[in-house]
Amino acid sequence: MAQPVIYAENGIVIDNRARGYAVYVVDADLRPLTSAGAQNQAISALAKGMKEVLGEWHVYSLAIGVPPNTWKERFLKTEHPLSVDHVAAGLKKSAGVLFERRVYIVVPISNKLTIQLKDNGKEFLQAAKRTLTHSVKRALRLENFHVQLLEQFEEERRVWHRKFRAFLKLHPASQVELETWLRHGFYRGGVAPDSRFPKNLPAFVSSDGVIHPQHHLGIWTHDGVLKESFYNLKVIQPTKNESYQTFYNVLRVPNEIDESDASGYDWVHQVEYMDIPVDVAMHIRVEDPIAARKNLRKKRLRAESQWKEYAEGGETPPLELEVDIEHTAELEQKLRMRDPLVHVKTVIGFGAESSDRLAEYRNLVQSNLALTDLVQPPADQLRLWQSFYPWGRGISQGYEIPMDAGVFAAGLPFSTLDFGDSRGFYLGKTLNERSVFMDPRRPAQELNMQPSILLCGGLGSGKTNTAEYIAATLYSWGAKGFIQDPKGHDYDNFYKTGARVNMIRLREEGAALNPFRLGVEGVERDLLDIVFNNVTHDDNTRDIRSALIGQALTAVKAQEVQDMHTFGNALAALRQAETREVYVLQLDLLLGMMGDLLSNPLGRVLFGKDSQGQTPQDYDVTIVDTSGLTIPNGTPKTLNERLSVALYYAVAGMGMGYFSNLPQSVLKFMILDEAWTLRKFSQGVDLVDNLLRKSRSLNIVPLMLMQNATDFANWGESIDGLFAWRFVMRQNSQVETAAALKLAGLDHEDAQYWYKVFASFRPGEGLVVDALGRVQQMQVEMLPHKLLAWFDTTPKADDGW
Repeated sequence: MAQPVIYAENGIVIDNRARGYAVYVVDADLRPLTSAGAQNQAISALAKGMKEVLGEWHVYSLAIGVPPNTWKERFLKTEHPLSVDHVAAGLKKSAGVLFERRVYIVVPISNKLTIQLKDNGKEFLQAAKRTLTHSVKRALRLENFHVQLLEQFEEERRVWHRKFRAFLKLHPASQVELETWLRHGFYRGGVAPDSRFPKNLPAFVSSDGVIHPQHHLGIWTHDGVLKESFYNLKVIQPTKNESYQTFYNVLRVPNEIDESDASGYDWVHQVEYMDIPVDVAMHIRVEDPIAARKNLRKKRLRAESQWKEYAEGGETPPLELEVDIEHTAELEQKLRMRDPLVHVKTVIGFGAESSDRLAEYRNLVQSNLALTDLVQPPADQLRLWQSFYPWGRGISQGYEIPMDAGVFAAGLPFSTLDFGDSRGFYLGKTLNERSVFMDPRRPAQELNMQPSILLCGGLGSGKTNTAEYIAATLYSWGAKGFIQDPKGHDYDNFYKTGARVNMIRLREEGAALNPFRLGVEGVERDLLDIVFNNVTHDDNTRDIRSALIGQALTAVKAQEVQDMHTFGNALAALRQAETREVYVLQLDLLLGMMGDLLSNPLGRVLFGKDSQGQTPQDYDVTIVDTSGLTIPNGTPKTLNERLSVALYYAVAGMGMGYFSNLPQSVLKFMILDEAWTLRKFSQGVDLVDNLLRKSRSLNIVPLMLMQNATDFANWGESIDGLFAWRFVMRQNSQVETAAALKLAGLDHEDAQYWYKVFASFRPGEGLVVDALGRVQQMQVEMLPHKLLAWFDTTPKADDGW
């Protein structure tokens, strides 16, 4: 069956009767709809906006099949073996039908040429003649039209665009999007072949302003023969391949909706939660509230009169008649609020490559679309197929459902479950089996936001594995990395990715570092204050020590060799020259503390030799083991506690210093595991916030890991302003669950209900917020699967247990 389309341009389609249609594509809704509050906000905005679009129009929510080559293009690829293995494993995920939802709005436009009153009588007569000729051509279906008509169509398209933009983001359909819609009917449930549209549709304009298309556009949209049976259509494509489609009318939708909480009645949007491609076609007629009330009153009076006739004749009135009376009375009551009345005819359609698979889909659709009553009239499949185009015979008027704007809006007809990035690496699947891609660079490079990533989850939640997966992928893309490992073994196998790893273990008698060569200006001063000046609470003593530390540090900076030994010599020189008793006392105490450091195994870690600066270019990834450090719950009291805090601070500063020695063009990642420890003291808070705020300009992707969601409670705006992606995984208490919901932007959700959900999460599963603020429940899946074997830190039972 050829589509009766002769021309398409700038989001306008013209059929063989010179009727125009403005075609728009709804932009993906960036608002997360997981929470009831977000849903109610979207529903309210849509219900109010309906008064802007009075008239008739169509909505086609289509599950477009994704071609294998398009799937392959979603992977960012390098020549690194890990990247090659990742893409190969990811391509296997394309088995079966992959699809993405695209929502079209199509508005029929009047095809009557308007006659403008002219001062010149000759021009007026020419316009009148042109209009008469156009009317005759419409009747005879002559496939040409006047350029003035196209101009009228474009003006109407702009008018309707402004109307819809009052409550919806959308754009005029491109030629590719038009072709996808026009050909989709022949490939429902499958994948359409490559584009057949010519780049420029051939047409010429005659001297009298008539546009003559050279070819019927149906030539490029006619992709098969339709054979109708009682309950399905067989599609025989030009390649002789066969597929099957079936359609249902929607007989009833939820109408008893609580206006204060209309969430959970998404009778249109529910097709998005299915892992099979299902299409929805809706013919919309929005009626002015005043006219609607009059028509409803007439309809109610007519129904009551018919009911009376049945009763007087001794017959039982049909149930449908009683429903009509109740429904119209209810609508009359609601329409007193001056909301428009929305008349909707809805068709559900889906397809499969075989009749057996189609039968499986039938069962799934009927069981999953529980918010609607579906009916399948026999031998009406071709008409229902045509309902996905505005020039078809359309749906029988008997299936039109009048509803107030709130019921229509509660269906969330324009919302899609787009999530993640369009390209990147394969991250995993959502709850409804949709594949998710992630590009950690995109927030900084395209979205003008900080690229930081937050990962939160209890023991065994999979947050560390997820961080390693992201880091390994970034390394395979050429990134340099710095990892702080608080457990001392979680990242030991990172070298298996092929990375040249520099392992530094900050333990007693372990590796040493030089506080004066961390690479970030000012970090050494903060570290010295933590070690030497956090002992006393007396302000005068603190000020004197601060001045002495500053003088010694200035002397160190003037030397070629800068390390803790040089700092000790500078303090000794100050002591020798000092005569003021109170200053001598403090210098003696500082020198005594230097001796304590040298005699303390953990203190000797600070006495690393001066290497004249770090050289991160010699390694791909530097991992610092901080498992030997003990962070106190409160203010550090013992020397070991002060040293632990100082070394934690030094590690973060070292990471910043490593990256400052690399070109800005080099991609970098930095993992701070158990990052809450740095926020237990003021210098650490400043350093972490500085890292997050500067990450975009330094081309760093910071990954912040914490066990407890409550650890983020005091970060304030940092959660929304500084983190692009957020992974909120398994939590082990109702308090932590409430905090986790806040991290995901779902503050108003029921924490008691979600506690059970969070407790049931498997490793790598959780609520994930993407860079655009959308929320989905998903499962992270590492590809290739050998990564999980490398990175898994779950203790294994010994043989024989």
